[in-house]
Order: sequence, then C-alpha cells, then structure tokens
Amino acid sequence: MTRRVVGRMASLALGAVIVAAVHGAVLRSSMGSVEAGQVLPLTGADFHAGMTVSLVLVGVFEEHALGEATANDGGDLTKEVLIPAHARPGDYQVVAYEPGGARAAALDIAVLAAGPASTAGQSHEVEHAEAEPSAATAEEMTIERSMSGSAWGLIGLMIGLAGGLGTVLLRRTPATEA
Repeated sequence: MTRRVVGRMASLALGAVIVAAVHGAVLRSSMGSVEAGQVLPLTGADFHAGMTVSLVLVGVFEEHALGEATANDGGDLTKEVLIPAHARPGDYQVVAYEPGGARAAALDIAVLAAGPASTAGQSHEVEHAEAEPSAATAEEMTIERSMSGSAWGLIGLMIGLAGGLGTVLLRRTPATEA
C-alpha cells in the first residue's frame, strides 16, 4: 500500500513539474545591466493574448513598481521602464506578475550606480558604447531562467520522497551477521 501511495505522489509531482515548465512566458532585454535613473527596454513572449502584467523590480532589500504592460494577440509585449534613480546598485529581477499575483516571467538584471549628472552627456554614452563588444547581439546577452521557483520546489519534494523511500526500504532489509 505504501508503495502505491508513494508512486501516486511521485506521478503527481512529476506532472506538476511538466505543467510548470510548459507555460514558458519570458522577458528579455537588449541590456544586461542598466544605471539607476535610466530606461530599460523590455520585450516579452509567450504570454496569454491580452494579458496585462504588472512589472516589478525585485531586489534583496527593496522592490519598485515599474508599471504595467499588455500582451498583444500573439502573446508578445514591448515596454520601456524607468529604473528608479534611488534604486541601490546590485542584482535584481524584473518580474512580470499575472493579475492573480502569480509570477508569469522574470528577467535577471544588474542595476548600476547612477552616473554623474548628465553634464558629460555624449562623452558618457561614447565611453559606455566602447565598453560593449560590437559583435555581440541581444540574443547572445540574454540569460533566461530555466525553471520557476515552484518547479524547483517540486524537484526538492521529489528528492525528499526518494530519500524517504530509500529509508523505508533500508529499514525493511533484514540484518545479516558476518
């Protein structure tokens, strides 16, 4: 009986991982990092047609609302968001939340310290352009997450169930003396 219960739980968990991986909405940007106070261009794909998502910049110590974006009939969206000037430098995620509050997609992004006041203007842009390799394309710079947090949680559950099953099987093994 225990074997059937464990087998059913494993099947349900595996099915949930597959379902979580199938809905693969993604956020992309042509930039891997952005200065605080600057605009970050975003594109999205594989959203539900007409879905309006809330975009939030999520960091370790802070969150900033970036606005909303609506997917077109093909499930694509385009939006330019202003990164708040007071955002602390560090690693963040731009997260697209569905109307119900579930995460639809996320994009890893580095926020850099705001540069000096725009008196340098053109010279700062030239310095920044020279630092980026000219042969790189936006597709080469995009780093996407392969699974959502819930998918990793289900994988952890599967590992825990396998460990528990191993413990049960070891306890049932008769002890032999040498």
